[in-house]
Amino acid sequence: EGVGADNPVQFADAASGVTFVALPETSSIEEGVLYDYQPVVEAGAADDVSAFGRNWYFVDIETKKTNTTEVALASAAADYATATARLEIDSLNKRLGELRDYDVEDNGFWFRYKRGEMEEDDASGYFKQKYNFYQLGYDRRDDRGERGIWRKGLALHYTDSSTDFSHGSGTLDSYGASLYAGWAGTKGHYADFVLKYSRLDNEYSVYDRTGTVKADYDNWALSASVEYGRKFDLGHRWIVEPQAQLVYTYIEDASYRTDNNILVEQDGVDSLIGRLGFRLGREFGEKGQGGYGKWYVKADLLHEFCGDRLVNLFGAKGQTLSESRDGKDTWFVAGIGADVTMGKNSFFYCDVEKSFGADIETNWQVNLGVRWEF
Repeated sequence: EGVGADNPVQFADAASGVTFVALPETSSIEEGVLYDYQPVVEAGAADDVSAFGRNWYFVDIETKKTNTTEVALASAAADYATATARLEIDSLNKRLGELRDYDVEDNGFWFRYKRGEMEEDDASGYFKQKYNFYQLGYDRRDDRGERGIWRKGLALHYTDSSTDFSHGSGTLDSYGASLYAGWAGTKGHYADFVLKYSRLDNEYSVYDRTGTVKADYDNWALSASVEYGRKFDLGHRWIVEPQAQLVYTYIEDASYRTDNNILVEQDGVDSLIGRLGFRLGREFGEKGQGGYGKWYVKADLLHEFCGDRLVNLFGAKGQTLSESRDGKDTWFVAGIGADVTMGKNSFFYCDVEKSFGADIETNWQVNLGVRWEF
């Protein structure tokens, strides 16, 4: 204790040509420690000698996180990414397709499927998560004449994902429901409001040469999203649509123990993500008939205004570790998509996208949706 460059501790002296190498302390996974120790040794100066040769010193003690610690921290990051707008909250176009093209005076069912991959790799840990997202919804049409058309509905969702960590693997599933209200104005305007609840089920296993440790925990997330956009006609069937969105998410705190008796405490997280973007596309076919639709390219700038996370761990031998993350982040998303009227009362929509410059990257994501009106 207290060893450092300004307070070295001599442990040996040796003749010229003899060197010392410090071996790290390596615990077994069952011990439940948070970090192992690595002594740092150095030889003294050329004139720092004793009767038997040059003096050698301990000059520092470094710590290295154990596998269990690394995976517990990475699991908290995956939990945050799954619960926030990075995965589960989407834009109106991705959820419902082209709301303004649904001219028939009917209610509707819709279903969509989303598959993708997220990844984080930094000093706090590593994870790569592949996910499948399913959502089924129903809404009713409320025609307000010159004030536009509202569609108000309910949706159920389920996500299953598999996660790889640097020294382990896991699953993170979520399920829940959302209420939404989408408005389409008479001049190309639209607005979208979503309130969503998700239950998150986390399980993971940690591996090393001495064994395996498992852990599981549950928490919930509540999200609210507001979005606005307007479509402008550029002529020759080209359109451009600027969009803005704000998504707030609260993720419940979690407290659990791993199989090797490490106590993990995750603080609750507040997330506020803003999005500014646009779609640029071109229409094809005849409106109101099968085959009508548009293809488009899209680009978004997103910023996380909050997102700070804190994880406290308590292990064997009185070890404690507290790791905080500054959640603020800015990134870009680019993609392509299309929406098509398949028949008088059926519609198909899809898009593909990728993020750039994010702390937690979306390597790729595919979104497919179908709507039926009756």
